[in-house]
Amino acid sequence: MSEAEPKTPGTVDVPTMIGNVAALTHAQNTTLTALSKSVTPMTVAELASELGLHHNSVRETLDALVKRGLVARNRKAPEGRGRPSWVYEAIAPASLESFARQLTSMISALTDYLRENTDDPVKEAVKLGRMWGEEVMLNTGVPDHANIDHAEEAKRLDVHTSKVRLFLSSMGYGAAQTSDPHAFELRHCPLLGAIERGQKAGDKYPLACAMHRGLLEGVLQTTAHGHVGVELKAQVLPGVCSVRLTATEPSDSKPLSE
Repeated sequence: MSEAEPKTPGTVDVPTMIGNVAALTHAQNTTLTALSKSVTPMTVAELASELGLHHNSVRETLDALVKRGLVARNRKAPEGRGRPSWVYEAIAPASLESFARQLTSMISALTDYLRENTDDPVKEAVKLGRMWGEEVMLNTGVPDHANIDHAEEAKRLDVHTSKVRLFLSSMGYGAAQTSDPHAFELRHCPLLGAIERGQKAGDKYPLACAMHRGLLEGVLQTTAHGHVGVELKAQVLPGVCSVRLTATEPSDSKPLSE
């Protein structure tokens, strides 16, 4: 990028920004963290002094961050004669923890609303989760497999299990296969804070887990069109849920596992 082409803030969409944050090198993360803590934009010289690095090294790192859309570069306000310096400011968090906190806060507010304003908050949470799953599948361009043979699909539970496990792992749930080829555990729940908040509020079945159940149903409805069911047991261990896929008829409906 040339010196005459500052990066305009807001030109990178959120999914791309998250991917860029996840791909940061140590030097890039250190520089972005320093910028994130500064209440005012910083010059290359100021950053180099704070980080104890050479100006050229800091400038190269900043160019990469600007290119990724994580840092904005603008001219400093004129101060007397001469060309103003470039200044840099962070326009993205330095880690994925910020995105996770935002998601947890949003789900906590949503489950609080369901708990206080619906007669059957678990049922409504499942509905919302199902819509979530269908929306995810729509956005990722997964085709609707409406014309599949149930007998054939029943033989493909291993494939569905692997795909769903990988899908949830990509979302940060730490999905790990168990000895059962059709089951796996969710060992790292990004919404654990919302679950613990619900437990303190008296939830017998965590509403965030009910949303996860609905999420899985929404995904499987698109990929298996009702021929694969899902059983989710919430909090089998602190912070751990178990998921098992089953061959089922499209009309089957199984209750949540307590």
